[in-house]
Amino acid sequence: MRSKVSLFLVFIIIVCLSCNREAEWLAFRAPEGGFAVEAPGVLEEQVATMGTMMGSIQFTAYVLEKDRTIYMAGYSDWPDTIVEKKHADELLDFAIEGAITTLKGKVTRNTPITLGKHKGRELVVDQVTMNQEHTIRIYLVGNRMYQLSVLIPKREEFNQKKDRFLDSFQLLK
Repeated sequence: MRSKVSLFLVFIIIVCLSCNREAEWLAFRAPEGGFAVEAPGVLEEQVATMGTMMGSIQFTAYVLEKDRTIYMAGYSDWPDTIVEKKHADELLDFAIEGAITTLKGKVTRNTPITLGKHKGRELVVDQVTMNQEHTIRIYLVGNRMYQLSVLIPKREEFNQKKDRFLDSFQLLK
């Protein structure tokens, strides 16, 4: 009888440990986009054309919605004529201004960042009405603009997943 109880307790412990284990993160590569990232599931491709003051730009995004969190990594190619006329900071500022206008929340951080030798920006927007935080990282690499984005509930336990996704981004070149 004791051995059955012991065996049952071991079984319960194993089940509990496996329930608390973090979901497996998957490596995702987008060779045509020139980047890799890790996500807690399979990213699905979405393509959209965005109208901007500089003309229409195609944006390719890879998106996952899981556990009340939205993960997105994507890119758009800007015309050489625009990139040659504008400084990298101007293009990044333009992208950040567009994100701020779209998100309609309170900007809590707008910081210059880098990815190797490439300039970027990190934007954090507090979306108070939805009790969510939106973190966006944008990098300009040649004429390609990369965007990573995580929308999470404003609770501490979601920050680790956000950081893991954003920090895993790598260029393939």
